[in-house]
Amino acid sequence: MAVTLALATVIAYVPRMTAPEVPEAETGTPIGAEVLFEAAQSGSRTVDLDAQSYSYRTAGDLHVGEEMPLILDQDLIASFEGIGAPTDEVEGGFTPAAIDARKDNPVLYEMGCQLDEDTAEPKPCVFGDEQSDTTIMLVGDSHAASWMPALDAIAEKNGWRLVTNTKSGCSFADVSQTRFGGAFPACDEWNEGVLEQILDEQPALVVTINAGRRGVWAGDHSLKGDEKVRAFGQGLRSHWSTLNDAGIPVRVLMDTAEMHTDVPECVSANPTQLTECATPREDALDTRPHPEIAAVQDLPATELINMNDWICPDAEYCPAIVGNVLVWRDTDHLTATFSRTLALPLEDALLATQKADGSW
Repeated sequence: MAVTLALATVIAYVPRMTAPEVPEAETGTPIGAEVLFEAAQSGSRTVDLDAQSYSYRTAGDLHVGEEMPLILDQDLIASFEGIGAPTDEVEGGFTPAAIDARKDNPVLYEMGCQLDEDTAEPKPCVFGDEQSDTTIMLVGDSHAASWMPALDAIAEKNGWRLVTNTKSGCSFADVSQTRFGGAFPACDEWNEGVLEQILDEQPALVVTINAGRRGVWAGDHSLKGDEKVRAFGQGLRSHWSTLNDAGIPVRVLMDTAEMHTDVPECVSANPTQLTECATPREDALDTRPHPEIAAVQDLPATELINMNDWICPDAEYCPAIVGNVLVWRDTDHLTATFSRTLALPLEDALLATQKADGSW
């Protein structure tokens, strides 16, 4: 889809800054999720990495807030041949070091593109090929920002223009959210502004991911339990439906895992017992609300992509380290280093959902 810059005279985009390269092993061998990708493609249990490898399919009707079954692709996990299983020690060490993990953020933070909670005005930033006719937009909260390094690598490879619009503590959803248990007007304003920018720009694709535990404000009180999850899911769906109605396709990344411990702190405290820093897969993924699963159903141009088997590449545990790369910079945000190694499987997932003419 050719995209024109309808807001070129209105939006002052931040000049492009190249994201830092991911450190590689001295031998040039794959690291992080690249190791899993290589195993899945060439191992003894080769998996056809098509859309089904990344999508979560369900039978029957689902309702937002309904308890979900275990989200797991057994064939894909098997193809990793144990590479993703937690181990007590990592031969050759890992990167980033635990002491550096907290600041291993996407370049969005350094550039001021990742908005803080108080800022209401959207700040789009441009990466990839600025002159490309294909624009991909990444929108959402800090969980979305965690995927920017992977999308930046994909945009560079494919000659796409990547525009990011992310904000801490605020999901891309048509629902009033909470901050400190109360109203969050800056989030409401940001959502209105971002939606308007997307509709004006008409990108080839919107990619979004949002924390599933977001609070919802109902005018004079915050919602609780299933009511909160249901309202949040409806807010997600409303934005996606609006975009679809405007001819803009959406790809929703399922929310990532939440570890039961601060991973860098745990790794520092257990350098020879790294399995202490793993979290049971069911606790990390399947006991959390995933309103996005039901919210995508029956939308004409919105699909759900589940990348969690690449982040938790074991049937029982989500490890702290995969392929010599520390996965987490806290409990639920990916290190920029690991995110960038997810570029290959994420690119496969996005391309697998394209139509015959190359559009989404």
